[in-house]
Amino acid sequence: MKQLNQGSAISPTELITKVQNAPPVPLIWRGIKKGSVGYIFGPAKTGKTILAENLAYCLAARKDSFLGSPLMVDNEQVLIVSLEEPNTIKRGDRNNKALLSFTDEELQKIDQNLLFFDEYESHIWNPDQWEKLVEDIQNTDADIVFIDSLTHLYAGEI
Repeated sequence: MKQLNQGSAISPTELITKVQNAPPVPLIWRGIKKGSVGYIFGPAKTGKTILAENLAYCLAARKDSFLGSPLMVDNEQVLIVSLEEPNTIKRGDRNNKALLSFTDEELQKIDQNLLFFDEYESHIWNPDQWEKLVEDIQNTDADIVFIDSLTHLYAGEI
């Protein structure tokens, strides 16, 4: 194994052995694994934010499933960072409608296990903003973080 500055270079056989000997990474939902980074992408106005918010609500409510697939969540704290939509009446109305389908017990769990960054910066483009965002997320002790949207995290073409 050759040591490098940021890790090591290994052969395919060593990689296979390493993966086979590692414990399996638990799933949260469908293909989303604990500790991973993922993206929900698609054309504008296709429901990406609504999907993410409703998944976050179900995770925080400790529901058993979402859209017919099991949810594997224990005591994870959930955070939504909305850079695209500040705390507007439109977002509040949408969230209110989404929460109508939850029981009082589930709503209490959502209140305990879900946080929103309210009126956060609308763009994270420079290193200082990135450091502040990371620090703010760490200060919440969130285990699962939704950031809306990718276009507000990059000051150029994606």
